[in-house]
Amino acid sequence: MKNIIIIDDDDIHNFILENELTSSYQCQVQCFTDTTKATLYLKDNQPDIILLDINMRPMNGFEFLENYISNKLVNNKTKIYIISSSKHEKDINKAKTFPVITDYLVKPINYSVLNISQK
Repeated sequence: MKNIIIIDDDDIHNFILENELTSSYQCQVQCFTDTTKATLYLKDNQPDIILLDINMRPMNGFEFLENYISNKLVNNKTKIYIISSSKHEKDINKAKTFPVITDYLVKPINYSVLNISQK
């Protein structure tokens, strides 16, 4: 069973995404609306997938990634996907500068790219 972490400050999006993932796929989902709390959680946990929004506070998604890398939380097990409503080329290109990013997905996302076993 896959362990998925959603880091997005949009509670409604998190609720819908968590519901869709847990009802359709074999996975456990935990949501964080605060990047600081997500960072603390990741110090002791290595999820299979992180779904990370860009525009958040107190750290945006890119600042979160810099923190994630500098705190040596990176591992070979976790796939990190940017999930954003932004189609701006500057955001997509900035995401490509982080080698830990698996893909950049525009909301609403296509779950098949996450490679999760269906129920």
